[in-house]
Amino acid sequence: SELYMKIITSMRAGNFDVAGKCFDPEFVVHEDLGMPYGGVLKGADAFFKLRRKVYDTWGEGCLKLLFVCGDKVDHATANFRIVGRPGGATEEVESYVTVVWTFRNDLAVEARVFYYDTPRLSKAIAGH
Repeated sequence: SELYMKIITSMRAGNFDVAGKCFDPEFVVHEDLGMPYGGVLKGADAFFKLRRKVYDTWGEGCLKLLFVCGDKVDHATANFRIVGRPGGATEEVESYVTVVWTFRNDLAVEARVFYYDTPRLSKAIAGH
């Protein structure tokens, strides 16, 4: 989706004002409940803070976009490889993250975040 690429490109450039304009005021993100920072959050700013928590936990550059798929208008699924030392772990931890986006009227209205093997990841974070 072009809208998803605009969001991710703006965030990567640190231009959160531009990215924020791509979110519906009622935007909701559902972060995997198996993660320590999981839960339901509302609004673009909450999404940006969640993103910061992920980077603070895993390390800068931890998310590598593998591919995006979806229809051209209403949906996008972004697939990432996540690698880092969550919570200061002594060994590197690797997994995968899928974020399913829903768009309506040219705005992001929902994102659902899924991690592969959340029990292992949550344990790695909690153990350090």
